[in-house]
Order: sequence, then C-alpha cells, then structure tokens
Amino acid sequence: ALTAGFANSNVAGKAVESIARQPEAKQSIFSTLLIGCGLVEATPIIALVVALLLLFANPFLQ
Repeated sequence: ALTAGFANSNVAGKAVESIARQPEAKQSIFSTLLIGCGLVEATPIIALVVALLLLFANPFLQ
C-alpha cells in the first residue's frame, strides 16, 4: 500500500506538470491520470485478494 501511495503521488505530480505545460490538453491529461491512478490502486487490491484466498481457501493444503 505504501508503494501505491508513492506511485499515485508521482502520477499526480506528472499530470500537474503536464497541465501546467499544456493547459489546453487538460481533459486528455485528466482522463489519463484517472486511468493511471486506477491501475496503480488495482495492484494492491488484487494482491490483498490473492493473499486472503491463500490464507482462507488454500487449495494446496488439505
């Protein structure tokens, strides 16, 4: 989760820099920002689900 926070701040910072450089491309940059943040946040959520599945529904243990 800590890495996702750093990645989100990096994505947001680069988006702000891009909007400052090209204000007319704000909508395109913002939609790319949302997609990027969603992908960054999906990784720890998927890892949590896999960890919980392995903890409570492990098919390798009997």
